[in-house]
Formats: sequence, C-alpha cells, structure tokens
Amino acid sequence: MFEFWKYLDPITILMTSDNKYFWASSLTGIFKVRVDGDKMTQVGYMWRDINMQFHGAYAFISNEDVYYTAGNDYISGYANKDKSDPESPIVEVKRHNIEGLLPKEHLVGLSATWDGNVVYITNYGKVGVLSMDFKFISNVVQLPGASELSLPGKMVTNSFALDSKGGVFVVGSMFMNKVRWNGELKTLALEWSTQYHDKEPEMYWGRFGPGSGASPTLMGHKGDGEAEYVVITDGDKQMNIIYFDAEKG
Repeated sequence: MFEFWKYLDPITILMTSDNKYFWASSLTGIFKVRVDGDKMTQVGYMWRDINMQFHGAYAFISNEDVYYTAGNDYISGYANKDKSDPESPIVEVKRHNIEGLLPKEHLVGLSATWDGNVVYITNYGKVGVLSMDFKFISNVVQLPGASELSLPGKMVTNSFALDSKGGVFVVGSMFMNKVRWNGELKTLALEWSTQYHDKEPEMYWGRFGPGSGASPTLMGHKGDGEAEYVVITDGDKQMNIIYFDAEKG
C-alpha cells in the first residue's frame, strides 16, 4: 500500500538538463525516475509529509539540477547526494519558511525568473520573490479580490506565467493580474489588475477552485522581451477564451 502512496498525484513532472531523469512531488514525497526509451525506472524517493494541498504541483529544476518545490508554508531545494551520481539518494539541500501566512493560506506554486530568482504565489493571492540561495527576500504583493470572495482560500488555484522583463501574470478567481519584478531595485509591484467576472464564479465538480481553471499563457512578441497578450479561459461551464493586453491589462 505504501508503494502506491509514494507516487500518487504528481501534478508536474520535470526533466533534468540531460533529459535522462525526471523529478516529481507526490502526496507524500519527492521521487526521481530514469527514462530509457519507453522504459521508466524509479531511482530515488524521499519521504516529505502527507500534503493534500498542492504538494509541489508547480515547481522547477535549476540549471544546477536542483529541484525547487513547495510545501504548504515552505520552499525547498532537493538534489542528488552525490552530484556526480544522478542515482544517489535524494537530499534536501535548502529550505526557506514563508512567514506571515494566514491560518488556511498555503503555497500554490513556484517558478524561476529570467534573472535567476524564485517567485512564488499563495492561494490567498500573495506574490513574493527569493534569491536561489534564499538569502534575499523581497517585499510581498497582495493581489486584489480576496475580500470579495466567500472562498478566499480558493482565490488562486493555477500556475502563473513569466516574461523576460519581470512580468508575473497571475490569475485569480475574479481578477487577472500582472505583477512586475524589478531586478535592479529588487522590488515587486502590482502593475495592473483587470476583473473578468462581475461576481464570484460558481464552484462545480472537478475543479480546484472557482474562476479561470487555466494557467495564463503569453502570446505574441513585441520584440523587447514582453508578450503582446496574456490568455486565459473564464471558467464558465461553457468556457470562453479571454485575451488581455499584456502591457495594459
């Protein structure tokens, strides 16, 4: 029975730089798998905890093959114990606890900015940035809309998109948002927020939360590293596609 729980519900599977192994996070731990053609072999597992929330759903692997993923209230980096042996035991090489979360608030996902930092979002709509070594911690931006919801803990349930100029595009259950990371000043600021539902959407079976139900996608290029549009679905039972001007919202 425990073998089943080891690998249950890995939402995101991430390949290493050599495309020979993938890492993932299950309800109970971190595991890695060797890929040989059409054959897969589990080569490592590390117990973490039992996490029935997002348990590292949206994560990334750095250029140093460190697997960055999130627990409910912390961000960890996992790697091979022996850097020269990709099948050596998994070890946690770094951890940062996120302070100031509300009682039912938890992390939803992570990504890497183009200038090499970690950006995270929470289910209550907080956005923050850390350096890869966790020594730098940015200010935190609170996205609008939580006070208008009967389910504020379901405000953000999707991943987010990044452009190469520090744009962080986060969709909530009522608002599409753009936060700007300024790598020179090392600050975050809300650039725009556009409401795409007049009221809190209906929550229905098969969904993590109300609202879009799709991670934002960037489309088009202006030639300066910024996208022309950010695109989501609206989450209605007969879904519609919504295009936002990526610069102005």
